Amino acid sequence: LEAEGVAIGPHTRHHPILAQTSPERITSETAGSWFDLRARLQRPLPLFCYPNGQAHAVNAAAVRAVRAAGLAGAFTTVPGLNVIGRTDPYLMWRIGSSAGESLRHFAIKLTPAGRVYRKLKGLALKRG
Repeated sequence: LEAEGVAIGPHTRHHPILAQTSPERITSETAGSWFDLRARLQRPLPLFCYPNGQAHAVNAAAVRAVRAAGLAGAFTTVPGLNVIGRTDPYLMWRIGSSAGESLRHFAIKLTPAGRVYRKLKGLALKRG
């Protein structure tokens, strides 16, 4: 994949929910996965992706471990846009896509209208 231009970054060795593991295992999983990629790839991407990635799955110990491993940042799966200078680079958000979603539909998610739609949808879900 790397030879085809795909950037590959670390995601842990065994995919545990980091907030549910010991600090020692968090360090082993994060630093170990980064070590493994650097040993196998010429240009691994220094951006971590938290397993599960939801707010309940990421804790301060996980953020510290990713930072200590020397990675430049990390992604959650919490929906949202990142703003340079305001978003914590170790708790970046994503705009996700679904299996079978068209490129056109994904592109709409990136527009101002898509952002307004996501915000309204989030408010509606909170109200029940």
